[in-house]
Amino acid sequence: MTTPSIGVVQLLRVNRIYRRFWLAELVSFMGDWFTFLAIARLVHDATGSSLAVGGVIVAQMAPSMLFSAPAGSLADRLPRRTVMITCDVLRMVGALGFLVPRALGMEGAGFTTAVLALVGFQHALTAFFRPAASASVPALVPPQALAAAGTLDGLSWSLGLVVGSALGGLAADHLDLWICFTIDAATFLISAWLLAGLPLPREAAAARSSHDGRTWWAEAVSTFDFRELFEEMRRSPLLTVSLLAKTAWGVGAAQLLLLNEFGESILGAAAASTGFGLLYAARGLGTAFGPMTAHRFLGQGSSGLLRSIAAGFACAGAFYGIFATDPGWWVSLFCVAAAHGGGSAIWISATVLVQRLAPDRVRGRAFALEMSLHTLVGSASALTAGALVDAGWRPNSAVALFAVLTGVLGSAWCLLAWRAGTAPTH
Repeated sequence: MTTPSIGVVQLLRVNRIYRRFWLAELVSFMGDWFTFLAIARLVHDATGSSLAVGGVIVAQMAPSMLFSAPAGSLADRLPRRTVMITCDVLRMVGALGFLVPRALGMEGAGFTTAVLALVGFQHALTAFFRPAASASVPALVPPQALAAAGTLDGLSWSLGLVVGSALGGLAADHLDLWICFTIDAATFLISAWLLAGLPLPREAAAARSSHDGRTWWAEAVSTFDFRELFEEMRRSPLLTVSLLAKTAWGVGAAQLLLLNEFGESILGAAAASTGFGLLYAARGLGTAFGPMTAHRFLGQGSSGLLRSIAAGFACAGAFYGIFATDPGWWVSLFCVAAAHGGGSAIWISATVLVQRLAPDRVRGRAFALEMSLHTLVGSASALTAGALVDAGWRPNSAVALFAVLTGVLGSAWCLLAWRAGTAPTH
């Protein structure tokens, strides 16, 4: 007899511990998206270059690739609550650091370089935070609630995106941009306070702090050791294909950069940042409802989650293809919402599969590897999109190109998933 799954509302209502964890994520995400629009506006105004805005996205994504090995291993070798709180405190300091370039009167290339360096610092810390957070969820909820927790994780990101981007767009048009960074710093402080009350294990997941008499140098080298994870992936083809879903969806990062080119078409040049904020708010609404819709109609078991990922690729490619035809502002907003509803179904379904399939001792490294591969594809896609626009491509043509690439990579992933379903396990 199978245990009935726990719903989203029920999980938040009855699980006080997870509710505190979820609120910490929500507050942090709101600050992040409030700030993102301010950073994009600052860099675009300073350089007038779409490629420079692509550099912001790369500065956000690259640390996940560069620091995935130590981030994943630390999430398995240190108490995860300690890792998360430390990252939040340091991210608070980094958010306040954005006030420094203006205070020093920096301009031109020096100003842009300083901003990109601060973005990289913030997201390097996020690269350590996210594997620890994702790997902690199975310790906070029962197995039958993992799908609901995954949906809520996506919902916190979506609500943060909707509220943060909408308010951030208004602030970028009507207020001092630097207020955004002060608000962002406050969100990290609130997040750290909420996380401090979580009853997560004090010992590390891997080896429970037993170092087997190894020297400090051997311990440092072992931080980059993913062999145990690769062995688990060899034994479980389904785990491998689950880890690759977000890699294929990394191509969606190009569309995030290209949305910056469509802000004026929504509300006009005088309110371009507000129009950009509406596009991101539509993205947030889609990501909120995408996983819930997919899981309701396609199921929450492993086969249902795999079907949700396949459907997500189809939605993302198709609706960005329609968006590229410039169908009018209200249809454009709907297309962005639907496309990222598909993207969120990919993201949340893959996350739940990894939480179920990866043993606790390697789960942090699994999420770090997953994010590293996603970042590699996402960074290349964003830079390529920015270079194409700077080279004279119409933004609509670039959107259409990456919509086709989404379909191609999604089809390749579906083939791998089919083969994983027929492969013998060891």
